[in-house]
Amino acid sequence: MLPRDSHVADFCAGLGVAANFLNDTGLVKAYAFDASTNIKLLSKNVVEHVRLHSEELRLWTSFDVTMCLKDFGADPKVWSRVWQNIEVSTKRIAVLNCGSADVRQQAMNGAALHAPALAYDEQLSNQFAELFDGICIFWRRPASG
Repeated sequence: MLPRDSHVADFCAGLGVAANFLNDTGLVKAYAFDASTNIKLLSKNVVEHVRLHSEELRLWTSFDVTMCLKDFGADPKVWSRVWQNIEVSTKRIAVLNCGSADVRQQAMNGAALHAPALAYDEQLSNQFAELFDGICIFWRRPASG
């Protein structure tokens, strides 16, 4: 799932535990971002402050893999911004918590409308859902032309 030497963004990182773990493997370079206003202080400058769900992101780079396992609820406006930011930040693979029932429907509607360059992988998502309920995996579509 995480190609060797890839750059990974964890957008709902909390204190950055997952990113630290990934970096410790030496197989990928992971970056941690979180919406908590004092996250830099809490994480001792390991995690950058980014509000994936409410502001337009223009980071210094895009990432091979983006992930966010936070539950964003069923608000279409929130999902709109999340998907716009995920699409612009993702080179290859996006892994999100799309929830279930109404939340999942809003997440999928948001992806179709606001991240058309990302294609849902139902088979892989279902395989990962056995480990983490609500997981959605998307691949960047090949460029046309």
